[in-house]
Amino acid sequence: MPGYCEPNMIEDELLKWKFKRGSREALSRIYEKYVHSLLSLAMGLLNDPHDAEDVVQDIRLYDYPSFGHPIPV
Repeated sequence: MPGYCEPNMIEDELLKWKFKRGSREALSRIYEKYVHSLLSLAMGLLNDPHDAEDVVQDIRLYDYPSFGHPIPV
């Protein structure tokens, strides 16, 4: 159907738009939506469950709107 977009595609586009404008909430939502896919990808690349979990957790700890500076804990 021309012009039809899946609801997830619309949400993803909105999240990208918000993320590019510095929304930490958007980054959190993106992480929540894709954490299982990220973990699966990391496992496939690293073949080590602990390393894969560390990599995925590291993604969560970075403040991408501030260009990769770690979020103070």
